[in-house]
Amino acid sequence: MADEETFTIDGEEHKVASLTAKGRECVESVKFVDNELQKLQARIAVLNTARAAYFFTLKDEMSKAVN
Repeated sequence: MADEETFTIDGEEHKVASLTAKGRECVESVKFVDNELQKLQARIAVLNTARAAYFFTLKDEMSKAVN
Protein backbone atom coordinates (compact mmCIF):
# COMPACT_ATOMS: atom_id res chain seq x y z
CA MET A 1 0.00 0.00 0.00
CA ALA A 2 1.40 3.40 -0.97
CA ASP A 3 1.78 6.03 1.69
CA GLU A 4 -0.93 8.64 1.57
CA GLU A 5 0.21 12.24 1.26
CA THR A 6 -0.37 14.21 4.42
CA PHE A 7 0.10 17.76 5.68
CA THR A 8 0.20 19.27 9.14
CA ILE A 9 -1.75 22.28 10.39
CA ASP A 10 -1.62 23.41 14.01
CA GLY A 11 0.18 20.23 14.99
CA GLU A 12 -2.47 17.94 13.51
CA GLU A 13 -1.76 15.68 10.53
CA HIS A 14 -4.36 15.47 7.76
CA LYS A 15 -4.67 13.40 4.59
CA VAL A 16 -4.61 15.32 1.33
CA ALA A 17 -7.02 12.79 -0.18
CA SER A 18 -9.67 13.82 2.34
CA LEU A 19 -9.73 17.39 1.03
CA THR A 20 -11.95 18.99 -1.54
CA ALA A 21 -10.45 19.97 -4.89
CA LYS A 22 -10.06 23.53 -3.59
CA GLY A 23 -8.31 22.21 -0.48
CA ARG A 24 -5.88 20.16 -2.59
CA GLU A 25 -5.17 23.27 -4.67
CA CYS A 26 -4.36 25.15 -1.49
CA VAL A 27 -1.94 22.41 -0.38
CA GLU A 28 -0.20 22.60 -3.76
CA SER A 29 -0.04 26.39 -3.49
CA VAL A 30 1.51 26.18 -0.03
CA LYS A 31 4.11 23.73 -1.37
CA PHE A 32 4.90 26.12 -4.22
CA VAL A 33 5.25 29.10 -1.88
CA ASP A 34 7.43 27.09 0.53
CA ASN A 35 9.68 26.12 -2.37
CA GLU A 36 9.95 29.73 -3.55
CA LEU A 37 10.75 30.88 -0.01
CA GLN A 38 13.49 28.28 0.21
CA LYS A 39 14.99 29.55 -3.06
CA LEU A 40 14.84 33.15 -1.86
CA GLN A 41 16.44 32.26 1.47
CA ALA A 42 19.30 30.58 -0.39
CA ARG A 43 19.68 33.67 -2.59
CA ILE A 44 19.69 35.92 0.48
CA ALA A 45 22.45 33.79 2.01
CA VAL A 46 24.53 34.17 -1.16
CA LEU A 47 23.97 37.93 -1.23
CA ASN A 48 24.85 38.30 2.45
CA THR A 49 28.07 36.37 1.84
CA ALA A 50 28.93 38.63 -1.09
CA ARG A 51 28.14 41.74 0.97
CA ALA A 52 30.43 40.58 3.77
CA ALA A 53 33.21 39.91 1.25
CA TYR A 54 32.84 43.41 -0.21
CA PHE A 55 33.04 44.96 3.26
CA PHE A 56 36.13 42.88 4.02
CA THR A 57 37.76 44.10 0.80
CA LEU A 58 36.69 47.68 1.50
CA LYS A 59 38.21 47.61 4.99
CA ASP A 60 41.41 46.16 3.53
CA GLU A 61 41.55 48.94 0.93
CA MET A 62 40.88 51.59 3.57
CA SER A 63 43.72 50.31 5.74
CA LYS A 64 46.08 50.46 2.73
CA ALA A 65 45.10 54.08 2.12
CA VAL A 66 45.94 55.01 5.72
CA ASN A 67 49.41 53.44 5.55
